[in-house]
Amino acid sequence: MKWALVLSGGGAAGLAYIGFFKALEELNLPKPDCIVGCSMGSIIGGLYASGKSVQEMEAVFESSFDINRYIGGGGVHIPLLKHALNQIIQYGTLITRMLSGTGADSGEKAHKFFMELSDCKSFDDCTIPFFCNAFDLCHGKEVVFNSGLLADAMRASSSYPGLFTPVKRQNEMLIDACVMDNTPVWIAREQGYKNILALTFGAFEPVTASELDSSVAVLMRTLACTTAHIALQPNEYPTAFINFTRSRSARDFSAPQKQIEFGYQKTMDNAHLLQTFFAEGINGKIQRALLTRKTKKEYSV
Repeated sequence: MKWALVLSGGGAAGLAYIGFFKALEELNLPKPDCIVGCSMGSIIGGLYASGKSVQEMEAVFESSFDINRYIGGGGVHIPLLKHALNQIIQYGTLITRMLSGTGADSGEKAHKFFMELSDCKSFDDCTIPFFCNAFDLCHGKEVVFNSGLLADAMRASSSYPGLFTPVKRQNEMLIDACVMDNTPVWIAREQGYKNILALTFGAFEPVTASELDSSVAVLMRTLACTTAHIALQPNEYPTAFINFTRSRSARDFSAPQKQIEFGYQKTMDNAHLLQTFFAEGINGKIQRALLTRKTKKEYSV
């Protein structure tokens, strides 16, 4: 059975995808024939598609991982961690950059990190066909990457508006596609895949007023609300999905190993669903048809 995997955007929470791949291999289930990703899904999905092992990815995001080593291009330190040092000064600098330019962070360090992480590989080097999306502000439409350097696509797909400057490509200004299509199932459908598993971050979750304690927090929450509203009107449904309800904030990279373990355990908890999804023969087709019907009733991204 040929199948496609679609990975939603989720910021730091998307590190759970590494745990998913770990569990998939331990359960001895087939690797996807195609991977589609948005934002963080484009990063983890692209790495796995290009041949990066679970062990190699885990080694990158070990306990000593510090996200601030890879962001802050242009001299700005982005205070992604809740208790970051000098937070007041950093937020002030951040807001100044956001108001005076197209983003607080130039994305230069992030792009360099993606180049190192992907070993400068291109889409042609992928052992599993890979696609990811971004959103073009100039023309107001979604853009699909399936050629060129993986790092370039990762940078565009994860260019969160306001925080990272958009990626300029010819007459396009590309940002994170989470603002319009956080789980691009349609790309897998367009490639001819009927059996599609999506990993999402579930229904929209409320926050307390005390959590909206800065301009950046308000901006990110506003974008999250917009994304959630759009996501509740899906035009395409996967065959099945696993809801990776966030255990950590999308901007909290302080404990990557815990998020990876969360993804692993969540996948193991859904082993029965996966066995049903991968069932063979006529019975498998019937089971997937039933899964699709169930998905249409429950699906939200």
